[in-house]
Amino acid sequence: MSSLLNKNLKLLKERFPGLSELWQDCTPAPLQIVSAKNGQPTVIENNIPLHSKYNPQKEAEEAVKAFDENKYSAAVFLGFGLGYAPVAFAKRFPQAAIILVESNPSRLLAALNETDWENIFSHKNLILAVGASKEQTQSLLDRYNAKEIFVFKNNAQIQHDRDFFSAVEETLAEGKQRDSVNEKTLEKFSRLWLKNSCINAKQIILCDTIQKFRNKFSGLPFLILAAGPTLSDTLLLLRQISQKTVTVCVDTALHSCLQYGIEPDFILLSDPQYYCSLHLEFLKSPSSVLVTEIAAWPSVFRFNCREKVLYASQFPIGQYFESRMSKSGSRGWGLGAGGSVSTTAWDFARYCGANVIFMAGLDLGFPKGQTHIRGSQFEQKAHEVSSRLNTAETEGTVALINGALIKKQDYCGNGIFTDKKMLLFAQWFKKNCTEAALGGLDTYSLSDKSLFIEGIKTELPKALLDLPDIRQKKNSILCENSQTINADKSEFMHILNEFLYELNELSDIAREGINFCNRALAAPEKTDRILYTLSDLDKKILASGAKQAAELVFPTKSRLEFLTKDINTGETSGQIQFSRILYEQLYTSAEECKKFLNKSILL
Repeated sequence: MSSLLNKNLKLLKERFPGLSELWQDCTPAPLQIVSAKNGQPTVIENNIPLHSKYNPQKEAEEAVKAFDENKYSAAVFLGFGLGYAPVAFAKRFPQAAIILVESNPSRLLAALNETDWENIFSHKNLILAVGASKEQTQSLLDRYNAKEIFVFKNNAQIQHDRDFFSAVEETLAEGKQRDSVNEKTLEKFSRLWLKNSCINAKQIILCDTIQKFRNKFSGLPFLILAAGPTLSDTLLLLRQISQKTVTVCVDTALHSCLQYGIEPDFILLSDPQYYCSLHLEFLKSPSSVLVTEIAAWPSVFRFNCREKVLYASQFPIGQYFESRMSKSGSRGWGLGAGGSVSTTAWDFARYCGANVIFMAGLDLGFPKGQTHIRGSQFEQKAHEVSSRLNTAETEGTVALINGALIKKQDYCGNGIFTDKKMLLFAQWFKKNCTEAALGGLDTYSLSDKSLFIEGIKTELPKALLDLPDIRQKKNSILCENSQTINADKSEFMHILNEFLYELNELSDIAREGINFCNRALAAPEKTDRILYTLSDLDKKILASGAKQAAELVFPTKSRLEFLTKDINTGETSGQIQFSRILYEQLYTSAEECKKFLNKSILL
């Protein structure tokens, strides 16, 4: 063992003592090491050089200059050869995260045997994803904002395991797409979430939370009813199956479910948009429990059902109130949000203690060119607005065309069209169902015509008829956990008034900031003094208890870039203009919060 390898392994063990076992039975990969023109070691693999034949170090130093600290917070190295690029990066960027991805630990040992990694192992923000599985690596990368990750990839350095690195690249691409969709969604619907959450804030004291159902159905099978076309394969047997499973119906499938005379045990609605509230319009399900959150469209809380229960809000306004109410201060009642109500329904079943989860109508694609189950509210609305020249079939065709179709496979290997949005949902299910299966919770699709999702198996609907009858047991659980809320209006009003006070303070600070910015722009000679004043105002804003909620309608990064695209922040006047835009957006946020919250006072 070389002295350089000894030194590097010592540094590695000091930095990552838990990884020492990984190297016990490992030897350096048998790479063909040759000398570059400048004398530094380089590698030839399959007649392809992994580094420059002339000056590997200089090549790496030039490569890492592509990283922009102002734009990215982390660098992912897909393979690294002998480590020249990570070493150069560690020297140049001491703050940014370094994530080294390599499927074969012996290749890291080979690098440690040839180059000095002291700068890497002394870097304060280093992550080693070496010898990890695809799933573990993907889970690690999911912790980062994909838009803030810069990827360093040298095709020669990943040729030894193309499948592994392709899967990692796919994860990174999906992450960027997911973050982009989330940001656009936030930008489009933030005001709606704000409005709904404010108007519905009082529901926190009127409704129980899902905490009372946590693991209460432990050991029982759950059936999730989604609104995909293949739901029809299950509906004919739904009456018998519902006697043998705990049924959770997503809002889009409720109309079809009720048409067959079945009231599900739970109905789940997660989307705050108005059109989603229409899925419950003119319907009633007196024996069902409606599961939703306070950002839902207000009319949802007038739905005729057994009771409404809340899961923890995903948005700042709801989180503000929920965290301060004594009955719901714990955040142990949140549900996963993969962008689809079906993902939340699956996580609710897991939360309740399901021992197996069956998915009906989870197609995440368009089997036989259909978009939804026949008889769903989506299809009913299409018929209501149809005309001789614009039929319901035309509406479905337009939905397919507008979806930017992508061809994938179902469970039988046959082609099925889907789109980017549904592939994001599929990725969520793949990750979470695979992890759940490791803990003993299996998930099954009740149709082999649905989009194939790794981590979800298939089962025939009729197979569920062999399950034992659990009607008495689940009804007993529902009765034992019927509504017990003891509404404390005084506590809620205290929190509401405190919040309104903080919003008034925030609004006053923002208005003062706008005035100071205007004065600075009108009298440039006073700019320096005013900048100090603005700095003090910023500190006041950061100390405000309402800033978290105001962030909900604060512009997204892309929106802010659009609003300030013509401003030169390199000049003092440009900095003032930038600050004025921020204060204006903050003032608008605070005023809108106040306007909508006043409706909650009318209990």
